[in-house]
Amino acid sequence: MLTLFSLVLITSLLIVPTGAAQAASWPDPVVTSLNGDSDFTATMVDPISLSFGTAVTDKGLVVPSGFPSGEKQFAGKAVTIKGLESGKASLCFSFPTYRYGWRGNVYQWDGTAWSMISSSLTEGIEGGAATVCATISTDGTYAFIIGYGLSQKVSSLPLCAEDFEVELLAVPLETEDFLALSMIGLFTYPSFGEGSEFSYSIFNVTPAGSLSGALSQRGTTYIETSEMGLVLFLDPEILSGISSPLDFPESTYLYFDPASMEEDLDFTVRVTTPTCYKDFPYSPDLFYMIPFGGY
Repeated sequence: MLTLFSLVLITSLLIVPTGAAQAASWPDPVVTSLNGDSDFTATMVDPISLSFGTAVTDKGLVVPSGFPSGEKQFAGKAVTIKGLESGKASLCFSFPTYRYGWRGNVYQWDGTAWSMISSSLTEGIEGGAATVCATISTDGTYAFIIGYGLSQKVSSLPLCAEDFEVELLAVPLETEDFLALSMIGLFTYPSFGEGSEFSYSIFNVTPAGSLSGALSQRGTTYIETSEMGLVLFLDPEILSGISSPLDFPESTYLYFDPASMEEDLDFTVRVTTPTCYKDFPYSPDLFYMIPFGGY
């Protein structure tokens, strides 16, 4: 009965009207003149389109170059500054995943590598996103680069009750080039109410670098019953237009390194609710696999 109920919920995504709560996205960086020359341009750039400073993993994931595999990722858009000939400006990046254990810094491309520049962090208030700001005085391309802070695993929220359980909703993706899961949502037992915000973060991955991509996402409860809730990481309108597994946004792809899969894979999934958190050790039972035809 539980399996049947789960399938009914998944099917309902394609027929329930849109307009419900959506998964959070990364806002564009904000550039503000501080003094001097204010006649400059700030152009937002998708890091995937950069002709420099990027590397492509053997699984097709675009990451910043110059870092160990699986260690760093771009967060949101980069920004290219032109015409800042004198004076200073403030460059701020929203950091919605900071409270889930991620850490990051502002970097500038110096022509050969990403160079970290001095920045300051302002933590979010009452659940709001943190912000990382840097003062800049030269033209160039700047990006916000993040990685999971393995040493920063203490949450300000209490542990959830022992009977709190989850299932991660995943669609298998397998091509000649990569092996991945599209992480689209999760079931929570019980529900915390429609519109409640949840997140997951994956850390303590061994072998190192065996997982990359969607190591962290957040979303809101879209459907609930008295016993369970369905949390989505995607806009339901996007889900309704998907006709092939490879149509899922790359931001949901959790990539697996085939070479590392020959060893014993292990990791921890932290699920954070509006009021508590709980860590789940890796187990195949933690994933609810959704078969999707049309490969």
